[in-house]
Parts: sequence; structure tokens; C-alpha cells
Amino acid sequence: MELDGVFGVLALLLHWRVVLCLLFSSALAFCLVHFFPWFTGLQGLVFAALGFLPGAIWEAPANSSPSAVPSTNTSAAVLAAIIFAAVWGAVSSTSVHSAFAGLAVFAAGTWGWFRYAIASKAWLSREQGILCTVAAAVTYPIPALIAHNTV
Repeated sequence: MELDGVFGVLALLLHWRVVLCLLFSSALAFCLVHFFPWFTGLQGLVFAALGFLPGAIWEAPANSSPSAVPSTNTSAAVLAAIIFAAVWGAVSSTSVHSAFAGLAVFAAGTWGWFRYAIASKAWLSREQGILCTVAAAVTYPIPALIAHNTV
């Protein structure tokens, strides 16, 4: 049963949209790590892997009916925002410079997500989007501080 998920991810890599986004995010992650010393290799790995997400989002409408409008539960959206902020905060905690670089990427990603998910696609209401943004902003520094003190 657990291999079904692995096979699903491998099958998704056969779609050109996912591969294109992974290639773009990997190249961007390489440039960020190479040209900006504030970004760590761990941040680059996570940034490159996050290219899978826009690829999957881009691929989903191609495989579904056009009349289906996705809607997201508020608790699921807030939990996803908290998990994203916690993971990104933890990988951005190796130094003060990487924390500020991670914060810049976090702010840009949050702004882009808000514009896409709320303004363009209307997957969430404006209130749900603000709640997710506040939850993520409150969550980001907590794992960053915890991970920084343990590293």
C-alpha cells in the first residue's frame, strides 16, 4: 500500500509540466546557493524540491474536468501553511544570514501564493488567506529558533 504513493510520484514525473517546474526550481536553487552565500545547501535542496508543487498544480487542470472548481477546507489550508512555515523555518536556521534569506524567500512565496490562490484562482476566501498567512508568519520563527539552538 505504501508503494502506491511512491509509484504515484514517479508517474507524475512523466508529465512535462512537473518536470519543467522541477528543472526551473532546481536551476533557480542552484543560482541562489551559488551566487548568494546566505543561502545554504539545505535551503537549496528544499527550494528545488518545492518545484514539484507548482508542477502538480499546473498539471491538475489538464487531467480534470473544466467544471470542477477546487475548494479548500480552512483547517487543511491553515495546517498546510503551518507545516510549510515550520519546515522552511527549520531549514533556514543554520545562521542569522540564512534565516534572513529564508525570511525573504518566505515573504516572496507567501505573497505569490496569496496572489495566485486567492486573487487569481479563488481557492480560498480572502479571510482564509489572511488566516493562513498569519499562522505561517507566527510559525516561521519558532522552529527556526529551536533548530538553530540544536544545530
